[in-house]
Amino acid sequence: LENVHQWMLGFVKDSPPGARYRKIAARISETMDFMKAIGITSENQPALRENDFFTSHEALLLVYEEALTRVDSTSGDWYAT
Repeated sequence: LENVHQWMLGFVKDSPPGARYRKIAARISETMDFMKAIGITSENQPALRENDFFTSHEALLLVYEEALTRVDSTSGDWYAT
């Protein structure tokens, strides 16, 4: 894993963001090792291998659609026009 980190992060190797990344990666590795040691795995805890991910066309076109959003002068409600 350390070799992968060195290869992928060579451009920030000696920078504060690189050091921060290595610290976070080490903490995640420690946490995963601890979870494995106490018997928590993705095989017995489905939440470790699953997640919900939602998207919509509004999110993909947010800048465009935001420009078309207006407040109705009579009701004060927001509308995409």
